[in-house]
Amino acid sequence: MADERLVLQLLEEVLQSGRTPEDVCADKPDLLAEVRARLGRLNRVKGELDALFPELATTGSDSTSSFRLGGDLPQIPGHDVEAVLGRGGMGVVYKARHRQLNRPVAVKMMLAGGFAGPLEVARFRREAETLAGLGHPHIVRVHEAGELDGLPYFTMELVEGGTLAEQLGGVPQPADRAANLVITLAGAVQAAHDRNIVHRDLKPGNILLTPDGTPKVSDFGLARWVDVGATLTRTGARVGTPSYMAPEQAAGAAGAAKPAVDVYALGAILYEVLTGRPPFRAETAAETERQVIAEEPAPPSRLNARVSRDLETICLKCLHKDPRRRYPSAAALADDLGRFRRGETITARPAGAIERTGKWVRRHPGRALLLLIGTLVALALLAGGWWFVARRAATDRAVAADLREAEGALEQSAWPQARAAVDRAKARLDGRGESSLQGRLDRAAGNLELAARLDAIFTDYTGSARTAEEGFDHARANREYATAFREAGFGTVDESPERVAERVRASGIRRAVVGGLDQWANCTHDPGTSQWTLEVARLADPDPDSGWRDRVRDPAVRKNPAVLAELARTAPLDARAVQLHISLAFRLQKAGGDALGLFKRVQAAHPDDFWATYLLACELDLRADPNAIGYYRAALALRPRSFAVLHNLGVALDDQGRVAEATAHRERVVSLDPDNSSAHHNLALSYLHQNRLGAAADEFRTAVRLNPKSGAAHSGLGQALFCQGQFGAARAAIRRSLELLPPGQGIRPGTEWMLTRCDRMSSLEGRLDEIARGVDKPAGAGECVDFAELCARRQQPVAAVRLYVAAFAANPELAGGLGLNRRYYAACAAVRAGCGGGTDAPPDGPARAGLRKQALVWLRADRDQQALNYARGNAGVRRTVMRSLQNWRLDENLSDVRNPEALARLDDDERRQWRALWAGVDGLAAGDSLPVWDSARFYAARREWKLAAESYARVFEVSSTEDGHAWFELAAVQVLAGDRDGYRRTCSHLVEKGIGTGLVRSYHVARACTLAPGAIDDMNRPRERSEAELGRSANDYWSLTEQAALHYRAGRPQEAIPLLLRSLATSGTSGHRMMNWLWLALAHQRLGQTKEAAAWLDKVRGYQEQFEGRMPVGDEKLGFDLHNWLEAQILRQEVEALMRQPLAGK
Repeated sequence: MADERLVLQLLEEVLQSGRTPEDVCADKPDLLAEVRARLGRLNRVKGELDALFPELATTGSDSTSSFRLGGDLPQIPGHDVEAVLGRGGMGVVYKARHRQLNRPVAVKMMLAGGFAGPLEVARFRREAETLAGLGHPHIVRVHEAGELDGLPYFTMELVEGGTLAEQLGGVPQPADRAANLVITLAGAVQAAHDRNIVHRDLKPGNILLTPDGTPKVSDFGLARWVDVGATLTRTGARVGTPSYMAPEQAAGAAGAAKPAVDVYALGAILYEVLTGRPPFRAETAAETERQVIAEEPAPPSRLNARVSRDLETICLKCLHKDPRRRYPSAAALADDLGRFRRGETITARPAGAIERTGKWVRRHPGRALLLLIGTLVALALLAGGWWFVARRAATDRAVAADLREAEGALEQSAWPQARAAVDRAKARLDGRGESSLQGRLDRAAGNLELAARLDAIFTDYTGSARTAEEGFDHARANREYATAFREAGFGTVDESPERVAERVRASGIRRAVVGGLDQWANCTHDPGTSQWTLEVARLADPDPDSGWRDRVRDPAVRKNPAVLAELARTAPLDARAVQLHISLAFRLQKAGGDALGLFKRVQAAHPDDFWATYLLACELDLRADPNAIGYYRAALALRPRSFAVLHNLGVALDDQGRVAEATAHRERVVSLDPDNSSAHHNLALSYLHQNRLGAAADEFRTAVRLNPKSGAAHSGLGQALFCQGQFGAARAAIRRSLELLPPGQGIRPGTEWMLTRCDRMSSLEGRLDEIARGVDKPAGAGECVDFAELCARRQQPVAAVRLYVAAFAANPELAGGLGLNRRYYAACAAVRAGCGGGTDAPPDGPARAGLRKQALVWLRADRDQQALNYARGNAGVRRTVMRSLQNWRLDENLSDVRNPEALARLDDDERRQWRALWAGVDGLAAGDSLPVWDSARFYAARREWKLAAESYARVFEVSSTEDGHAWFELAAVQVLAGDRDGYRRTCSHLVEKGIGTGLVRSYHVARACTLAPGAIDDMNRPRERSEAELGRSANDYWSLTEQAALHYRAGRPQEAIPLLLRSLATSGTSGHRMMNWLWLALAHQRLGQTKEAAAWLDKVRGYQEQFEGRMPVGDEKLGFDLHNWLEAQILRQEVEALMRQPLAGK
């Protein structure tokens, strides 16, 4: 019910604000699919009403525009449209080039079909008119506007540096940069206000950045002219983004569209730049709006102790609830920020006499010195002693207040607030205060140090900050925990738990210490230590009310998956027990259970807890769920400098094919932590995949310098040097890597292969000149390819092309194949030579054009092969294809036939051919259904059958696929969702289409048709189609089980039983056996043998109960993949329903 209410709130937000579903669901990515589906249904109803009442329908637009439905790029007059930059619920933004001016532009076009009405069209046109009237260097410029097939569009300045939100990434920025940025933005906003235009939706996502970092305000879709009476917003409607709305906007107050709302939004942007997060952000949009209206923002200095008092005062003045108490204009805000930058007194509050004097002294040091000498002589005699005593007393009172704040924050595990308070107290005290205050400060600082130490051990335990060749060392973690507890004065494992627990209870960070004990119990492999830590935790954290915490810490239940699952289900979501929840989740995973549900519940209850958010992201990441990225970003907002999060976010972006984002992210990580070897190593890998070989080698060298014992860094350096043709240096780096890498380490086989390639290339170098001149000839196609690679590495691309042509002609199989990429490498060499690169490039003219033409032929063939691999491949193959296509878009070797500036130098015909190639690559990437498929499987594993069925249907909408796994899973979730008509249509499609080749095997067709009764009218058809394949493997487990299933569905249960018994004898894997038990129960029950059927069903129930109805994950030995699990759900429902029927009715 809570999810239902939240979905309705988000849907209302989309309808009222005009924002896209993606924008509204940014903080709840798991609900995006449902909001989209509901919005689609609403708009279909609207379309039906428009058909019934045409006088109310929108005119002048064609909702069936061919280029929208087909996915082709639009043909906008005077422009060459090159690619899609982004999509939203209302429209799309394209990258294009103005033909006559040869100028890159962005084209924003409204796609009216699904989401737009007259209100949205009017807003879209108003945005173009607004931007056209604002000529300001920091506002995106509009060039022209028009319509295409009834769809409005306008062209505007192309800003290619991303958004401010992407650049910030949840990381606080220095005060000077924050002030300069908001001064610039305030100037642009003031220019709009001078034209009586209020933006109403200022936020980091609407601030675009040029490549050099210049900010430009964009997205005036919600802008309003303040002197115009008519409005495009319903009375009381809330428009904007909740975290950046002024209170009067959030309340839907009349007259809220005034400049003061933009001043508030500028303050919210300043707040986020300073702290890494907006002033208000809750789990739901409605809760965020409530906070905006009713609560005060936390002072920025609590989240970032480096924020000065003046800058904090300016920021909070912008965020005042009363618009009259804010700056009267954006210009006034810019002026006050300017005073802050110059060290002058700001106007945001009247400065006291001492403060004004201090600032005057800094501006006029000469005159101040003369005045100071005279003043000091007089005052020193009269008031020196009194002033010193008063000042010390005031300082002690301030220090005491800081320490009270620090101690309270430490008890609540609020580390940033505690750190800020301790730093303030330390600066004030400066070692000269009362001994009691100094003692309290020392204890607070020591507690902070201990908390950070325990946190670091736990970070290593999560496995998130490991380098490429390391694994988690349980013995080391055990030693580190023991040392930390001993040095903190709590005691050792030799002491009685009661005595140690008493010391823990007296600690100022009891909650953190108890959490450390819970995690220590998970880390250690020593049963005695584990039992001791759990007993200390139980005594230090008594639970007399519910007893739940005591049960979780009971050693007897920690290996029982059923009990652990019940504890997870009944977990009270108390903030004091977050670390214990995490410990329970880890124990449940170790016992073979699924902890995702617990992770999600804990994070939903405690969205501001770093570990709850970060570990949910890790869990989703392990399942290839794209929602992991959103949770990583949320964790990063909580700990902006956490290398564990920074590292994993880069890997997740890379794994999901977002290569450019991953590279930009890793560059930011290196700038944040330049002394981190792993950060440089990860960035080097990104560069290496894009053929930025020089940059990759430099980063690997830095990684080696920072961590000389990193075998992975030496291996990467060797690979980069090899690709540059520096075989001697590469061999030295690779040999050093093999000395450091332990046997069996994951990257060792690839490193050993690279060493053999170094030796091979070195052995051929002596013949290279004669081969390149055609005097010598390679011995066969294989050696021809080796010499082609050697020529390419030695910057002789023309010779490489000639050798590749000869090799592919002699043996065409050398060109293609997943993972070989030789044809792609040949095309890269041809592009380099055809664009004047290398040492043997021909003069400009027909020869170069011929090389580029050959490159085009090879790339087209490779693109077509990639498309075929994608269509026929499994999920792993598809991810490889998508990664390859992403690298095409970033590979420096292809920049001269990819970048618009380079293409402009080619003749019209060749330029069109290259653009067509890249459009095809983009089209293939845009049709990637893997994220949707991952989402469908996620819902299926959670038993959310209707959502799973909708997601699987979208898999086939996004791209046609020949993957039998997807078809079978669609059929299964349709049955479980109760959509029998949909299930029959799926089975009919599989049988009628005659699928049985590629990855949709005839076995998949037969298995889908035997999931439930009534799949098709003639069950002989799937039997005939699968007969040959099943016959070839007649004695294998899967074939025997499916043969039995076909007999059963054809009404011959007596023939199914012997086959199922043979299958049982063939495979002892528990998941396989359970499938046979279910079919045996069905067959015996159909024959009226109820006792035998009940016995088989009891076996199934006993097996499934240990997993609490969830799909077992993490252990392939169970033989229990998603297919078996889905079929087991269906068959168990069928047999139980059959057993409830009267025997006479069978």
